[in-house]
Amino acid sequence: QIDAAGSLQEQLQLAIDGLAPCVSLIKEAFHNLSQEEVEFLYQNAQKVWLPDEKITPRDLARLLALSQKVDLSKLFEATSLLLSKLVHINFEQHTDVKTPLNETQTKILPFNIPESLRCVNLPENSDNLPMNILPSPVGKGLRGGGEGPLPVFAGDILFVQDTNIGKIVVGGTGTSYYYADAAVIIDLGGDDYYFNNAGASNKDIPVSICIDFSGNDVYNAANSFAQGTGRFGIGFLLDFGGNDKYLGREFSQGSCLFGVGLLMDNNGDDFYSGNVLNQGIGFFGAGLLSDLKGNDVYFSGQFAQGVGFTKGVGVLIDSRGNDFYFAGDKYPDFRDPEKSFQSMSQGMGMGIRPEETIVGASGGVGVLIDQTGNDQYHGDYFSQGSGYYYSLGLLYDHEGTDKYYAGRYAQGAGIHSAIGLLEDKSGDDMYECSFGVSQGCGHDTGIGFLVDYSGNDAYRSATSSQGIGLEKGMGILADFCGNDSYHANDNSQGFSTPSKTEDIIGIGMLIDNQGNRDIFHDSLQENLLLYRPNGGLILNK
Repeated sequence: QIDAAGSLQEQLQLAIDGLAPCVSLIKEAFHNLSQEEVEFLYQNAQKVWLPDEKITPRDLARLLALSQKVDLSKLFEATSLLLSKLVHINFEQHTDVKTPLNETQTKILPFNIPESLRCVNLPENSDNLPMNILPSPVGKGLRGGGEGPLPVFAGDILFVQDTNIGKIVVGGTGTSYYYADAAVIIDLGGDDYYFNNAGASNKDIPVSICIDFSGNDVYNAANSFAQGTGRFGIGFLLDFGGNDKYLGREFSQGSCLFGVGLLMDNNGDDFYSGNVLNQGIGFFGAGLLSDLKGNDVYFSGQFAQGVGFTKGVGVLIDSRGNDFYFAGDKYPDFRDPEKSFQSMSQGMGMGIRPEETIVGASGGVGVLIDQTGNDQYHGDYFSQGSGYYYSLGLLYDHEGTDKYYAGRYAQGAGIHSAIGLLEDKSGDDMYECSFGVSQGCGHDTGIGFLVDYSGNDAYRSATSSQGIGLEKGMGILADFCGNDSYHANDNSQGFSTPSKTEDIIGIGMLIDNQGNRDIFHDSLQENLLLYRPNGGLILNK
């Protein structure tokens, strides 16, 4: 075993050696499906959630049936194995701006390709290395192997090696340009441009790794499924320094579709943007976006920022910085199409509810965690720690003065037998919903929690909010410390309604545990426990 004290060459070779067993495990994951069945899943699975695509009930039923034959545990086993190889790379040593890499450290030589990944019918030299290594003439780039006038790779490219699962490309410390997809990209530094998959797998590239050590980089995806996305395999994008821009389309930036996807950014003020299905998305697998430092901005139109679909876990973790989250403003909601948009984002669990047909499936787990910073969250319908149809959505903010803006079914809302939780640990926070049915709301046997532990907080919503149970649901808003204000209409603040179809009531609770200057819709005495009709409760302590 070579530890992090070994040379960079040795550390990277360990990762290359780990590719072959990962490929074998991924094949095992789909072993129980025929080639035609795999192709059916590959062509149709994304249609379930793409807003501009349609899947027929018959195809959806077949897709869900075939999904049961996929062994997701093999994909997670392969991920664990690959991470155990990558952990040997001493990234901090190679990304320290005070002691930049010297010429010896950046002299990376072609790798020894595992035998099972070598391209057939290629000559080999005495060192048993593939000979189709294309050196960059004076760092000017590589041409050929692609269609059109553009180079496959350009700029400071050290070498390219072929394998039967895609190319291995190594870029130097200067500016590099990556146009074609690759199985492995290792870039040693510089302000680089990625127009390719950038660490995203597909049926031809079952494992893809993109490692960028430093520089202000731009990732501008030409196609969907890019930037740390596992599509029927494993995709990792690891960026360890710089103020980076991630411009994606659909299924990008730590997402998965029958796979495991990871985007990890260690440092810098970064910008993330995509159309839909971005920034921590899990659909039959696990998708994770982890940003460790910097004041970051996250934009998407829908299904973003920690969403878990069927048999999926989607997570966005931001560890430090004053961050800005926005999801919506693209796809109108049918309830009020002129004024509202569907977000389905920011810690959202999402199931397939059978409405027009009997075909459906439970959802997964969606999580958005922000550790520190004064953050802003902007969503609309279905957002900010909410669950829809047998799923779990969680938004957890640990520290900072935060602002939450949403529309409906948001801020701790469990809808249709789902659980939603928004939890804020500290800070003087503001929660606003333009419509309501939010802020600790359970609807149709759903359970919703909004829990704030400390600070002088302000809650504002229009209707049916702030600890409300609708249609056999349970909703709880609990604020444990501070002088707080609650603004909403009569059907709010520890309120419940009886079911329209059954002789069952819901449960709604507003619990304010401390504070001597709290403001409610109705004037309430201190140390008052008020029982409302139909299962409502409000505590002002």
